[in-house]
Amino acid sequence: MTTFLSDEWFDEMAAAAAAARPPADLELRIEQEIIDGASWTVRIGAGVAEFCRGGCDDADVRVVTDAQTAEGIRSGAVSAQRAFLDGRLRIGGDVAALIEHRDVLADLALGTP
Repeated sequence: MTTFLSDEWFDEMAAAAAAARPPADLELRIEQEIIDGASWTVRIGAGVAEFCRGGCDDADVRVVTDAQTAEGIRSGAVSAQRAFLDGRLRIGGDVAALIEHRDVLADLALGTP
């Protein structure tokens, strides 16, 4: 298994996004900030998904957590719901877009809690 947040992990996520085929009419930018680690952005638009390092100023949704919680959610050891209720996961912006497009986002499986 690739080490979470390693260069190899970022490369794998970028390749997975490049191979994805989201709906052409979906426009969504999701930023994941790891407060004690790296951040990344998933941009979806015009039937293309892009995964890139760093944050984005125009994110529709912003997810913030620490590295340990993010890894726990990724590995399945921690549920996103529990982390949210415990205050270890914060979500801002257009949360309704996450809910509305949850199936598409689950199909992408790009490491976003």
